[in-house]
Amino acid sequence: MRRARLGRRGLNVTQLGFGAGFRPGQNGVRRLSDEAAEKVLNAVLDAGINFIDTAPDYGFSGERIGRCISARRDEYFLATKCGCDPADSGGPEADVPARVRVPFGSKPAFRNCASR
Repeated sequence: MRRARLGRRGLNVTQLGFGAGFRPGQNGVRRLSDEAAEKVLNAVLDAGINFIDTAPDYGFSGERIGRCISARRDEYFLATKCGCDPADSGGPEADVPARVRVPFGSKPAFRNCASR
């Protein structure tokens, strides 16, 4: 699997990442069971992908990552989007640069991913 250096620290990440959004089904209900999510996440790691992306907008994705693959934490890098507010419906804060909104977006997402 091809890799690239990412960021100032030069993290060695796979060029192919996995977006852990687990998209909603009918009426916004997420139909993927925890068991299925665990299989998917383990398959991602088994395939050699080491870059997983989540976001506050993805609902309980971070918690699922923590429950399903925290035992394999040394095998992947976890990214989150900063500045995403799931309750934001496009109001005046919608276009505020992420660096201004980091306190909302980052810490809770990573804390959730660490839980098991």
